[in-house]
Amino acid sequence: MNIYDTLVNATKNYPDKVAVSAIDNSVSYSVLNNYARSIASKLLSYGINRGTRVVLYLEDSIDMVAAIYGVNMAGLVFVPVSPQARDLKLQMVVDHSEAEIIITQRKLLGFVNTLECSKESNLKHIVILGEESGDEAIETFCT
Repeated sequence: MNIYDTLVNATKNYPDKVAVSAIDNSVSYSVLNNYARSIASKLLSYGINRGTRVVLYLEDSIDMVAAIYGVNMAGLVFVPVSPQARDLKLQMVVDHSEAEIIITQRKLLGFVNTLECSKESNLKHIVILGEESGDEAIETFCT
């Protein structure tokens, strides 16, 4: 059993119960499950290998919870990075983790855009989550 299985079981047993509450929003297990599946589908559409690392550069939020489940569902490894990490620290984590994808929120995109493509970087994609982004994705980053 993995992390995602717990969400699937909770969705079957308690689909309409609140799964996650944030300051201004809450979602049920079924909504969270659908959001996680959407994230997993987007990640898998990149054709990446099982075990690929994904940096989660997100504020504590429903987005973060859904991303953890979505990354797990896709068979990938999440590397959480605090949004307080800026510039060089973020660059160091991305380079050393060999992450190919960063999942972030529009409000943090300015910090992600400071990352430099280097020989050490495997970064290829940025996925932006949140209502204000319409779950858009920037398809390529470092090539």
